[in-house]
Amino acid sequence: MFYMITNLSGRDEQKAAESNFMKKTAFQLHLENRQQGSNPQLRTDTWLFMTKLFVACAPLNMSSDDFEPDGSLVDRMSTIAALASNIAQCPLNPSPNTHNKFIGLPTTLSPLALVLAPPIHTLTLAILGLIPIVLVLAPIVLSLALNLALILHILGLALLLTLTLLLALALLLTLALLLGLALLLSLALLLSLALLLDLALLLDLTLLLSLIPPILTSLLLLALALDPIVLGLAPPNLILASLLLPLVLAHLLVQSLKLPLQFVHDFLLLQKKTKAAHPPKPFLNTSPPPRMQQMKNKKMRALDNSSMDTRQHCFKSGHFLTTRGPKNAMQSYVDYVVRSVETLKFMLIWNSLEQQPGGQDTKKRHLAKLYASLDPKTQKAIDDLRTQVDQE
Repeated sequence: MFYMITNLSGRDEQKAAESNFMKKTAFQLHLENRQQGSNPQLRTDTWLFMTKLFVACAPLNMSSDDFEPDGSLVDRMSTIAALASNIAQCPLNPSPNTHNKFIGLPTTLSPLALVLAPPIHTLTLAILGLIPIVLVLAPIVLSLALNLALILHILGLALLLTLTLLLALALLLTLALLLGLALLLSLALLLSLALLLDLALLLDLTLLLSLIPPILTSLLLLALALDPIVLGLAPPNLILASLLLPLVLAHLLVQSLKLPLQFVHDFLLLQKKTKAAHPPKPFLNTSPPPRMQQMKNKKMRALDNSSMDTRQHCFKSGHFLTTRGPKNAMQSYVDYVVRSVETLKFMLIWNSLEQQPGGQDTKKRHLAKLYASLDPKTQKAIDDLRTQVDQE
């Protein structure tokens, strides 16, 4: 529309544009009282636009004489300055009939009206608006820090520090409730949320509203319903808001801690199941399993009870070495050599006695005495060897 007005030419067309433009603002400015012949070039689109802007943000208790377009350009600029001064001097708690037709919200909630207001009001609202933002974002930031610590398996100092910060935040909220600061925090949160929604409606930022989580959207609606300025600072509503805000903050804190606490619980449960499924092995476990010990004993008994041929075969193939270690293997080898030497010695004595003259009884007694002095394994080896010789 502003572009359309700037491209109009002629007195009649400009007059029609001014009339249509003012009618659409819902403000009756009594255009019929204007003087048609005095300086028509001064009725510019800039004047119309500035008038539209300031009238839209001003209360409706101003007369139409304040918007009379006659006079010099300096008079018109002074009129605009007077409008701005009037807006700046309007109270923070207007009457219920005072309403902003431009955005449909109270005048004092308009960002433009707040800018034109004395600086102390904007500074106070800005400081109070930081308090609920910190209180709402602190649990979320701490939750993200806890998740990061768990993901990186930094369960030592990071977890202790995070839990300490959460405990400090809980103590701070408890102290605020005990000292009566909940009323101030409730007012600040409701003001900041109302201003945020006011800005979104003014600039038509639908993207901003779509990015706000559902629970924060419900808080915005609650702020509109319990806004202290809309309700005229009614004590019952402030008491209700001060009682409701800690509950909402506690709910937000619990929801932000629910996921990391569940993660910690699942992690500890997984560690417990892993330890139960895979028990730790002892540092020194020298005792062999029962099955291996039984097989070793069976193998040793078979080796001890075998004949000389079996022993020789085991010695040649290397099977006489047992799994009991090199000491036992060497002992078995020494025993085998000793038995072989004793057997060979006995056979040589026997052969020499057979060739010597003399009685057979003396030779037999001597061989029997020598045979009895040998160990059973050597005797068995001698018997096997004599049997083999007799067969040949």
